[in-house]
Amino acid sequence: MNLKPSELTAFRDAISRDACEFKTIIFEKKFVEYFGGVNGDSSKTIPRGYAVDHPDAVLLRLKTVIVTHKVTDEAATAPGFYGHVLDAFGVMKPFRQYPDRFV
Repeated sequence: MNLKPSELTAFRDAISRDACEFKTIIFEKKFVEYFGGVNGDSSKTIPRGYAVDHPDAVLLRLKTVIVTHKVTDEAATAPGFYGHVLDAFGVMKPFRQYPDRFV
């Protein structure tokens, strides 16, 4: 997710209040199988306004929230690849919809 500044603030505020729902999404078994977790550009320090010792500081430091799913050339040209792509996007849907509720 490449969020606008206001969206990023809303995302961070939601994580700061209660990261449980987001962590449930990103640690769900199928999500981890497809994407391994989240990554993205991070600030070196906690943004202003958030506790330095916040238990979810790693998430608060994110400036972008990205997931990737690598596939081999063979998998990309296999007959069932379209279904695989649909499955991956289905697993990604809660992740993608999470910030929409806060903007």
